[in-house]
Amino acid sequence: MSKRKIIIAITVAIIVLISGGVLVVSLTGGNSASKQVELGNKYLMEGKYEEAILAFEKAIKLDPKNVEARLGLARAYVAVDQLDKAEEVLKEAMEIDPARPELYIELANIYIEENNIEEAIEILEQGYEERKSREIRKLLDELKAKLEVTGNAALEQSTKQNKAEGGSQNEGEQSAENNGAGSIEKKVVTFKDKLLESVVRVRINKSKGDIYNTDLQGIEKIAINIIPNFYTPESSNEIYTETEMENFDDLAFFPDLKSVEIQDTNIDSSVLESLAKLKNLSKLTLKLCEINDIRAISGLTNLEYLYLESVHTSDVDALRNLTNLKRLILYSRQISDISALSSLINLTELDLACHKVRNISALSNLTNLKNLRLIVTPEMDISPLSSMTNLEYLYLSGNQFGDISAISGLTNLKKLEVWRSQLCDISPLSGLTNLRELNLAENKISDISALSNLTNLEKLYLSDNQIRDISALSGLTNLRELFLSSNQISDISALSGLTNLRELYLLNNQISDISALSGLT
Repeated sequence: MSKRKIIIAITVAIIVLISGGVLVVSLTGGNSASKQVELGNKYLMEGKYEEAILAFEKAIKLDPKNVEARLGLARAYVAVDQLDKAEEVLKEAMEIDPARPELYIELANIYIEENNIEEAIEILEQGYEERKSREIRKLLDELKAKLEVTGNAALEQSTKQNKAEGGSQNEGEQSAENNGAGSIEKKVVTFKDKLLESVVRVRINKSKGDIYNTDLQGIEKIAINIIPNFYTPESSNEIYTETEMENFDDLAFFPDLKSVEIQDTNIDSSVLESLAKLKNLSKLTLKLCEINDIRAISGLTNLEYLYLESVHTSDVDALRNLTNLKRLILYSRQISDISALSSLINLTELDLACHKVRNISALSNLTNLKNLRLIVTPEMDISPLSSMTNLEYLYLSGNQFGDISAISGLTNLKKLEVWRSQLCDISPLSGLTNLRELNLAENKISDISALSNLTNLEKLYLSDNQIRDISALSGLTNLRELFLSSNQISDISALSGLTNLRELYLLNNQISDISALSGLT
């Protein structure tokens, strides 16, 4: 039988007697910075972005010149929409190693996502001067072409492409008719928005002639003012417009349209009147838009997914009618009243980051909620969480958040994250015996005795706290991943029986004896 592999990252102070003196050597086992980078990349692949951030940050602490860690950290920040932080980290990496082409490509992709093609081109040109990379040259050429191709130029480009591929008007029409065209009456479509028309012609490979509604069948998603990830090709049922649209009424021409995503545009609330006509929409995303009134979407009762981020509205009463919503993401610095959410009884997932909200009693009615992510403000009363007994995943974060007694009865929880929250007392967690994963990193915890009953735990994150005594962990024999770095631990004998451990992190502690780990390798 081959020995199982275990990652152990540990800082050990070894006392060595040399010529009557004492030499204290600090050792880190197994190239710990590299292990943290490896762990961070693993979390990135699994979509565990907060954990990835923690891992990459640890790697940078261990090795301040580690470019791979910064590259991974930037990707994790992008995944959680913290683009400013990603940009900062990539620029730091460029100062360390200016010849790495992927750094310039990653930063260019951030600028592309922000629809800032000029800055993307500028950073790529800088990168090409440092390193004559084919990858940089290819992306640079494509971006320059994008700047030149707008309006009629885009149409001319698609015409040339169509001719080169031997396409024709009749072939395009025939293809559309053979693609389920019998299901709706065939009608000519006249677009008012010429940008959308040019993008559509490229998508349906029809550079000239009439466009029919049957040509538009199968297109289920339209994303406005968004450039898709450079490395991720668009699906055949999606359309991306990389600049703002002028006429949203044209969206009504798409018979199968189910998803609309609008980002960072100067549209006002009147645009929502056009969206309100799309009764079959099941998914709507509005990010960074100049919208101060969302009442028009109250009639989109088939919506199952709604993402509202940084729209300029303080009134969300329009959501009251959207009772088919299953997932709601609400990020706002203006919203203070969320009472309208009480009617959304079919919600299973809710992300709520509204910094003016004080009263969350509306959530107590959401008995189908399984996943909740909540940014807790100092004045917020979280006692309504006590009635949300069906929750399986709960994420709480906030700078002045210390009392978690409200969640002591949420016994169906399988995953709990309360990190960067100034938390000291974790005794309310003692009865949450169904927990499989617990993240309490970056708090002020010193007493972890409440964890001794949580024998189903498989992953436990306790890094960056004030823990000295870890004896409570001795019975947690199902643990596979344990993070205890940056505490005040000296005695690790409690870990000797945790034979299921695959990953163990004990960096930045005061450990002098690691013999307890001998049976774990």
